[in-house]
Amino acid sequence: MRTLFARLAVLVAAIAAMVAPVAGPAVAQPVNSPTPINCWNEFDTVKQGQTITISAFKDCVNSPTPQALSLTLQIWVCDEIGGCSWVTWKSGTGVVTYTCPGTFWSPFRNSRLPSKIVYCEYF
Repeated sequence: MRTLFARLAVLVAAIAAMVAPVAGPAVAQPVNSPTPINCWNEFDTVKQGQTITISAFKDCVNSPTPQALSLTLQIWVCDEIGGCSWVTWKSGTGVVTYTCPGTFWSPFRNSRLPSKIVYCEYF
C-alpha cells in the first residue's frame, strides 16, 4: 500500500509540474503598442457646394494623430459601345478634393467607401 501511495504522489507531482506553466500568469503586452482591437479606419465622402472631399485615415487609441491612407476619387465613365466602369479621376493620401466645373454631370465615389456616391452637376 505504501508503494501505491508513493507512486500516486509522484504522479500528482508530475501532473502539477505540467499544469503549473499553463496556469501561470500571462506575459503582459506593452501598453503603447496599437493592436487591431484599438485601431480603426475612418472613411468619408462629402460634397459641399461644388466641392467633393473624400478622406481615409487609420486612427488608433494610443496615437495622438491619425495616419493618412491612400485613396482615389473615382468617376463613373461610359464609352461609345456602352461599357461603363469606375475610373480613377484623382488620387492622394488622407484627403483629396475636387471642384466640379459645372460643365458635366457625373457620379463620383471614394475608392475606400464605394457605397457612398456624390454627383457633379451642371450649374
